[in-house]
Amino acid sequence: MIRTEGIVLSERNAGESSKTLKVYTLKTGLVTIYAKGALKRSSKVTSSSQVFFVNEYTISKTGVFYYIKSAKILSSNLHLRESLVKLSFANLVIEIYLKSNMEEIENKNAYLLLKKYLETLEDSTAKVRTMQLLLKYISFIGFRPSMKGNYFLVDGGGLSPTKENSSRNYELNTEEVEFLNLLMYRDLEYEFEKKPFERKIFFIIIEYLKYCLDLRQINSLELIREE
Repeated sequence: MIRTEGIVLSERNAGESSKTLKVYTLKTGLVTIYAKGALKRSSKVTSSSQVFFVNEYTISKTGVFYYIKSAKILSSNLHLRESLVKLSFANLVIEIYLKSNMEEIENKNAYLLLKKYLETLEDSTAKVRTMQLLLKYISFIGFRPSMKGNYFLVDGGGLSPTKENSSRNYELNTEEVEFLNLLMYRDLEYEFEKKPFERKIFFIIIEYLKYCLDLRQINSLELIREE
């Protein structure tokens, strides 16, 4: 029996009345939970089985699934559904977490980062907050980029003074390098000034993340490109 916080990353119908959930938990990492009866309005687990919800679970494992013994909603994050901007960026982050985590590998830093990100995401800061999260997250899972130099080497571990031995690199000016460092080292409540090169930095970070995690495609990017 495990008692832990968890964030619902995805939900799928299982039969006529139940769901299978992918939940990123504080104590156990990514787990698959069978939410029996979650499609029934009268079920005690219906509300706590929705994507973006942060819940306190008591779960136990039988076979390949965890099963909910009890669930209490800690945060619904319903504000994410108020706009396409917030929803698009939140879905991007959720997709990356789902595609880059093996099941049952604990990472408390990655969990707490995601929890704070979802709870504080706003339209005006969505892109910069997402860049912050992605840089910090990739560091937490073992791909921390170098932050010194004026060339960002996608295939060479981040910033570097030169672009030698790299076929995928971007030259950055001093202001762009400083901005990248602020993204990495400031917390998610830091107030950034709007920069004209945010789009450039965003897609550099995405390219680095895709390279490190061997992700061929991130479907959620399509909505963001239409912004």
